Amino acid sequence: MAGRIAEPEADEPYASLGRLPSMALALQRTGAGTPPRVHLDVETDDVPAEVDRLVGLGATVTLRFDDYVVLADPAGHPFCVVPVQTGPDFDAAAHSWDS
Repeated sequence: MAGRIAEPEADEPYASLGRLPSMALALQRTGAGTPPRVHLDVETDDVPAEVDRLVGLGATVTLRFDDYVVLADPAGHPFCVVPVQTGPDFDAAAHSWDS
């Protein structure tokens, strides 16, 4: 992952940081005046099961949408559980973590 971060278009909320063997990295705009922070999206092929697993580990559901869920970690930092978005061109192997 070398080089500069590509500046997104003005209306694009994400900027790609590139790909590593096991993940895709991107920055998400969090809005003017928002303190800088990292916002993680956890991709999964089973959103409800992953949400249940993360709640069991201490996360709290803050918003539910049709296809993704926003949670907060125990320290209050938001993150999302989303359906797989990287597509077939992403050659990373899936990983699993035991709770």
